[in-house]
Amino acid sequence: MTSKVVVLKDVEALWLCKDAKLVSFRWDLIPWSLVLDMDSPIGEITNAPIRRAWMVFVGISEFSWTVASARLVNGLFATNWALTSELPDGYHEYSLPLLTPKFDAQNKMASNPHNELKLTAKRLIGAASTATAYFGQHGPNRDQRDTLATEEDFLNAIGDVSASPVIASSE
Repeated sequence: MTSKVVVLKDVEALWLCKDAKLVSFRWDLIPWSLVLDMDSPIGEITNAPIRRAWMVFVGISEFSWTVASARLVNGLFATNWALTSELPDGYHEYSLPLLTPKFDAQNKMASNPHNELKLTAKRLIGAASTATAYFGQHGPNRDQRDTLATEEDFLNAIGDVSASPVIASSE
């Protein structure tokens, strides 16, 4: 039987968030890890099919994200691939560029909408569904997302993160 999820190594994991819609931040799936569950387009064309993707930040120690007064009407979107840099004690800092628009009283954009989510973790594991689909302008609901791959499919593909040597680096 073919796996519904492929685990991505190195730089491929950093590319998962390019133009992706972040669907959820999950602390409850993998101990000592943060999972970003997202709809990740397979190309840069309008209405590109999406795949369900996870970025798993293993051994996370902190994250920061400023969204004061931002309006996230249609969700939270990443704009480009993640960057990483090495820190002391085996940690890495990951930076995900996001759009967090702010509007004034006349409903005009008040500032540059670009922002970033910064995370500090021991390593990053990326995983993506092998199936893709187009679900319309607003993307899939939870049931539709599960047709691409379920949480169980991802957890089975990723396995025990304490034994996983995958470290994403942009170098």
